[in-house]
Amino acid sequence: MTRIAWLVAATAALSLSRGLTSDARAQGRAPSQARGATGGAVRPPSPADGGGGEAAKAATDRLPDEFVILNNVGDFDEFLKRLKQPDWIFMRPGAQVVAAAGAAQAPAARDFVVKRVAIRGRVVGELADLRLELDLELMARGEAWVPLGIRSQIVTSARERDQELELRGAGEGRWDVRLRGTGEHRIVVAMERPLRVSPDRTQLEVAIPEAASTYLELDVPQAVRDVGLGPGESIATAPLPDGLGTRLTAHLAPRSSLAVAWTNQDGAGSPLPPLLTAQVEMAMDADAESMTTRSSWVIRCVRGQARRLEIRLDPTDVARQVKLDDQFIAAGIEGNVLTIPLGEPLRPGDTRRLMIETRRGFPPGGGRKFAFNGLPLAGAAEQTGAIALTQAPNLWLDISAAAGLRRIDPRELPTDLRTRPGTSMAFQFLDQPFQLSLSVEDSPPLYRASTATRIVLDGEAARVEMSAEIQRVRGRLFEVLVDIPPGLELTSAGPPDVVESVATAEEPAAGPRGGGPASTAGKLARIHLTAMARDLASIPLKLGGLQRIGADGEVGLALFSPRGDVATSGTVAVLAPRNVTLDVPDAAPGADGSSGFRSLAGEDRAAVVTGAGGGGRVPVAVLASQGNPSRLRGRLVRHRTEISHDVKVAARILEGWVDVRQETAVEVRYGSVRELHVLVPVARRELWQVKGRPSITVGELEPAADGRPARCRLTFDPPIEDATTLTFSMRQPITRAAGPDAPAAGKVSWARIEEGKAAGVAVELSTAPGVMADVDASGWESPEARGDAGTPAIYRLTGAGANDGLPFTPRRAERAALPPLVAPRALLRTSLGPDGSCRTQAWFWIEDHPGHAELALPAGSQWIRARVDGRLAEQVERAAEGDAYRIPFPPESAGHPVLLDLEYQAGVASGRDWAPPELRGGAAVLQSLWEVRVPWNQAVVGVPAGWDDENQWYWDLYAWKRRPRRPFARLLEWLSASRPAEGIADDPMADSQDETHAYLFARPGPPSAMRPRVASRAWLLAVCSGAVLAAGFCAMFARRRPRFLAPALASAALLAMAVVDPSVLLLAAQSSICGVLLVLLGLATRRYIDGVPAAAAAASAPGVGGGSGIAELPASRVGSDDSTAVRNRPSSTMDYASPLSFSAGPDPTTGSRLGQGGR
Repeated sequence: MTRIAWLVAATAALSLSRGLTSDARAQGRAPSQARGATGGAVRPPSPADGGGGEAAKAATDRLPDEFVILNNVGDFDEFLKRLKQPDWIFMRPGAQVVAAAGAAQAPAARDFVVKRVAIRGRVVGELADLRLELDLELMARGEAWVPLGIRSQIVTSARERDQELELRGAGEGRWDVRLRGTGEHRIVVAMERPLRVSPDRTQLEVAIPEAASTYLELDVPQAVRDVGLGPGESIATAPLPDGLGTRLTAHLAPRSSLAVAWTNQDGAGSPLPPLLTAQVEMAMDADAESMTTRSSWVIRCVRGQARRLEIRLDPTDVARQVKLDDQFIAAGIEGNVLTIPLGEPLRPGDTRRLMIETRRGFPPGGGRKFAFNGLPLAGAAEQTGAIALTQAPNLWLDISAAAGLRRIDPRELPTDLRTRPGTSMAFQFLDQPFQLSLSVEDSPPLYRASTATRIVLDGEAARVEMSAEIQRVRGRLFEVLVDIPPGLELTSAGPPDVVESVATAEEPAAGPRGGGPASTAGKLARIHLTAMARDLASIPLKLGGLQRIGADGEVGLALFSPRGDVATSGTVAVLAPRNVTLDVPDAAPGADGSSGFRSLAGEDRAAVVTGAGGGGRVPVAVLASQGNPSRLRGRLVRHRTEISHDVKVAARILEGWVDVRQETAVEVRYGSVRELHVLVPVARRELWQVKGRPSITVGELEPAADGRPARCRLTFDPPIEDATTLTFSMRQPITRAAGPDAPAAGKVSWARIEEGKAAGVAVELSTAPGVMADVDASGWESPEARGDAGTPAIYRLTGAGANDGLPFTPRRAERAALPPLVAPRALLRTSLGPDGSCRTQAWFWIEDHPGHAELALPAGSQWIRARVDGRLAEQVERAAEGDAYRIPFPPESAGHPVLLDLEYQAGVASGRDWAPPELRGGAAVLQSLWEVRVPWNQAVVGVPAGWDDENQWYWDLYAWKRRPRRPFARLLEWLSASRPAEGIADDPMADSQDETHAYLFARPGPPSAMRPRVASRAWLLAVCSGAVLAAGFCAMFARRRPRFLAPALASAALLAMAVVDPSVLLLAAQSSICGVLLVLLGLATRRYIDGVPAAAAAASAPGVGGGSGIAELPASRVGSDDSTAVRNRPSSTMDYASPLSFSAGPDPTTGSRLGQGGR
């Protein structure tokens, strides 16, 4: 019976899980197939579901992802109940919410409209028994879950007419109701809400859906007063018919929550005066004329009702504005008390926000003293807050007295006060009134200036541009004073958002400025700053001026110099055309206002001149000064433009042509060059070109004729201002004299620049493969030692007569014969079968070939197949005699490397001498690798003659073995150097899985005959271990051991290590381990057998064994007079023999090895 119950429970759970899974998957295909969240039966799919019967059947036939296993049949009913009303629903993060049961789905937004909400109920104790009436219109077809819009933990019922509706919890006290059918529905929901009761106030809060019409009807069992619904709402009160309570009725605006509060008259007594608390934030701004206080209040009612707020002011305070809850209101002042009426009474728990701005002016002509006692609020039990003090620029606040205040760090102020700029002091108070006395004093501004002046020399005028950075140290700047030396005219001042106006006045003489020397007569500029610039910590200022300068010689360049700063540092950059230089000596400050300058270099110079160039002008002087200079003196010189060029030619002689690459380094001093005239030794324009500048325009002035070069004009944009390299590429033909046997003659020529001076000409001459040249180096400096044919020769021009070119005579070089076929790498693989047959596969990587390959197989071999680049070679020609073959390559392989793959079989008669395939026709093979594979029970002894070992030792379960250092797949990659192993062999790893053992050998050049010594591992074990075993037993049973045995064995071991290959020694040593172990076992057995009689003989000897050590005492000690000496005990006089005297033992005189060992 138990087994049947388990089977029924598992079948039911599986069916239910499959139904749930199919419905959950069908949810993504058709919304109408979704399941409800609280339960419901599984609905079979219908054709209207959109997925079709076949799709639903396929989804149903799939096995579910989860299984439910029940303990017994009785748990199945409980499981179904839990599905309808689950306690908890757990979901993975990000997973879709799939309904647990039911065919209804929560509708999308606006699938229903609530038209009317009516709240009716009565107060019973501390609970409100409410009935919520909802008139709504459902627009979704079928069934839908509609949210009620309420939040209540206790909902007793939901009905539509006489029908009970199904509810489900949506979390956090929200509820949904299931409705069927489109159209209008009237729902009545019964619920209970707790009241918030305080000693003098009762409040009901309930969440409701928003509707066009909202009605409230609430019965309270007591007489009430001060009923409130919120700002702008009115409520009617009327006694109940029985006179035992009050009915509250109101028509309300649409809202999502309802809050109604009242005060019970029964037992309330006379109302207590209101009790308030206030949190105040005061911002006080001091300027030269007044003190402005802006206070922000958060006032909360603790007890009673407050219908107005009363704040005491100082008699000299003027209330400029008052805002209550961000609304400006009119407030009256009577007897220094500011009265603020409240439209809605302030009840317990309510808060109001208040802002008051007051101003108190300082008496004219008197001291600017300020005494502040705060702004006490009447009826406030607690008044705490903070004060932030700020002052206008150029003012100083001095605190003379402070009582009831605590000085704090401005960073500890509340957020609104902390973010105000310019806060200098902060206080905190715990109650009002308090005492704060301070005085406002003047503080003149201080600043320092950092200037950067750029002087642009243009003909006989100099433009002066100064950029100054004015950094305020203290106070607030309203204007900046700047000295203008004589001869310098102010033309501009900016920027516009910083400079408000500029006024200049004649200055007959100026006093010292910033610690500098006295200035000469000039002008003084007063630069008034804008209101925005006065508050900046760093004020940018730009001035422009113009000055006349003379011709070459001593000049004095005027500079703008700020006045009144505490410290000044500046730089001066003089820009001029490239043909102008200015020499400024490092000197001390002069009497004419010129301050000492020092030249800048390196990174300091680069930082000053960055972006200062352009317009054909370069920095000719970059200076720095720590003073406040008004003039820069130096020597001005104008130079003529100088051009120099150095030519380097790289020529390569080909058959019939000379490729020339010419690099001409052009250097321009004291100016710029826009055009150059060049003589080009090539007549045709398409045979030469020039590069090296962003834009070069070539114009031909005179064409080449009668052996003269072409004359061209090169126009550069932008012009050459400093140094550049022009690169000419030319192709010059080699002329041949009349007559078929006349030798050809050539000349290496170059493009020559007419302007300027040539610094030198160097020609690097090389020849193409197969071409040689005889050079006529007259007028040239040739190298003393010539390299090989591929090394270029360098010639330098020394005579003026060779300026037209370097002559040479070309000739062809003798060509050496090269092999027609070159195979850089060859790889062979031979597998030895158990019957002695060999199967060999060879790969040749051929780079140079004539389109085919000729090869010969070893004698007695049987051809299997041949492949070229992985494709089977079908056209293989066999020679008439011998085993030679000719394999043509595909036409597309011409000029490209190919991979030749051969496979052949050698019979048993070939023995152990394996001959490789031979590439004929003069082919060359550079490197060869041969992998030998033998059965698992055999081993290759040593290294074949003519080959190198490419193996490494490793432990293979029971013995040390050798294997290739690289796996076969890596060898295939080495062979082609680019192709993967899968593209070369059918299965590069297949042979590594069979029962064979691989060895790898290498040699340079083509493969030679392989003569491996292959031996059976069993025979190796028998021979090596047998020899060791025989030698060991001979040594064991020998009568006498020869004295020279150990030296002989050591000498033989050293000789074997020096002569025999290490791999052979290691293999022999490993194969001898069994013999060594048997010899050691025999020695141990022999020693044990020899040791047993020796022990028996030792025990039978008199005075030996278990007797006392008294008998071994010296004879001299016996009978001593010493009373402490130990004496021999006399023999017994009893007439019997000791049993020990009849024990048989070996005769020590027989001389046997066993008896000697016993002694």
